[in-house]
Amino acid sequence: MHLSPAAPPSTTPTTLVLVDPTAPDGESALDQLTAEDEHITLVVLLWDRGGAALRTWADEERIGVAEAASMYLEQVAERVDRPAESIAFEVSGGSNAHLELSMLEKSLPVRRTVRPGERQPTPSPAPIRDRIAARFGRTAPSLLVSSAIAKKVPAREVAKLDELGTVRQIPAATKLVAEGSAGDSAFVIVDGMLSIERAGRHLADLGPGEVAGELSLLTGAPCNADVVATADTEVLVLDPDAFSQVLEDCPKLASHLLRTSVQRLVAA
Repeated sequence: MHLSPAAPPSTTPTTLVLVDPTAPDGESALDQLTAEDEHITLVVLLWDRGGAALRTWADEERIGVAEAASMYLEQVAERVDRPAESIAFEVSGGSNAHLELSMLEKSLPVRRTVRPGERQPTPSPAPIRDRIAARFGRTAPSLLVSSAIAKKVPAREVAKLDELGTVRQIPAATKLVAEGSAGDSAFVIVDGMLSIERAGRHLADLGPGEVAGELSLLTGAPCNADVVATADTEVLVLDPDAFSQVLEDCPKLASHLLRTSVQRLVAA
């Protein structure tokens, strides 16, 4: 945990403002501040993609992860129209984001908590993760940096996948693919969960780093199952051209996709 030297007194109610160094709308919580939020505490949680990205930067800079996170929060503070003495920082680690936030809310006199994406953010001049990457002078981290697929294929191929895919947000209960339809995309899960169902029967759940819809692109056959988002889900969409390029340029990833597809066919 790190508090800025100009942190507001502990007895002063503060507004917790969560920020995410990797999400396109990761600083959108700043747009929700009002004149009533006289003191704010900027919070970054060292958990999931945001934490993984900060740890990567810290390792490359040979600094502590808390220092890297504080550098990021100092940048965010520059975009807040508040006196410096009214802004505090909190860097909190752990394996459960909800628990970390709950502990912060109990340890501080919190007026309210605002989170990214709770309302439509004001358009930014560039994606947040690209602006942060510019601060550290290198390429933005992959959206999939902390996913299962990143543990199985080279970082270069994961970055290529991230480059070729188009990010899409899928609300919970949305049917992404219909059984029997002509498959026109493969979907790599960045965050959330997809359910694979056939004739009303549940076959599998897929999480971050796993791929759906690839079998139809590989074989040219109609989709053999429904794909339904069981939670709000973020995916990378690969159209046929992008998928073909992945197969050509990323041999380890192509092998992983083919092996996974065969395993699913056998299991079905």
